[in-house]
Amino acid sequence: MPTGVYKHHKHSKETLQKMSKSRLGKNKKPREIRICDCGCNGTFECKVDSKQRFIWGHNGRGECNGMFRNTGKAAWNKGLTKEADPRVAKYGKNGGETRKRNGTNKVIGEKNSKNIKKLWQTSEYVAKQMKSRHVKPNKPEKFLTKLLQKLFPNQWKYVGSGDFILGGKCPDFINVNGQKKIIELFGDYWHSEEVTGRTEEEEERQRKDLFAKYGFQTLVIWEHELKDISRIVSRFMEFCK
Repeated sequence: MPTGVYKHHKHSKETLQKMSKSRLGKNKKPREIRICDCGCNGTFECKVDSKQRFIWGHNGRGECNGMFRNTGKAAWNKGLTKEADPRVAKYGKNGGETRKRNGTNKVIGEKNSKNIKKLWQTSEYVAKQMKSRHVKPNKPEKFLTKLLQKLFPNQWKYVGSGDFILGGKCPDFINVNGQKKIIELFGDYWHSEEVTGRTEEEEERQRKDLFAKYGFQTLVIWEHELKDISRIVSRFMEFCK
């Protein structure tokens, strides 16, 4: 009998001792058959030096939940009554499957999703998440940092690592020279219509409108625009004049 397969049969101790002496495992090590200590009179096979006293899923309080390692079937499928397993009265004959069918897990998942979305609208939570994930500037952001420093020394600061949160969003660059202006660098993939479900114009407008509520002007630069440096410089000069 393979390890983990149990049969609920009543045997005398003498019969069990005889059966144990004649059995060897696949690795040629002696095994024995024991009676479950929970009082269900079931038997199980284990190593001779094993400390196992119960059938898997049974316990020492006289309660047998009837879970079987290989079959996964519950106690009520083995003919036990409501008195033997109180879960039958609570969940019916299909136990946990009933809860899955009634959509309990789905409702819990939806509630958790709504709560997480609310948290991402708070500046404290967003800043904590950004710092805990050790967000660092990527290559395009490093390039823009050097370009802005060259064109406007000490006027712009990279805050995309979570140093500045506005309306639940973390902008990339903010003006530190007294002007309420922001520069956003949008990645071609993460801000694409395929990911956001919005066109480039709609994506830009949404971010600009959000920051405008707090009195900030926003310039959006797309990743593919970095190929034309002269155009980027002219846009910066016009925006920062």
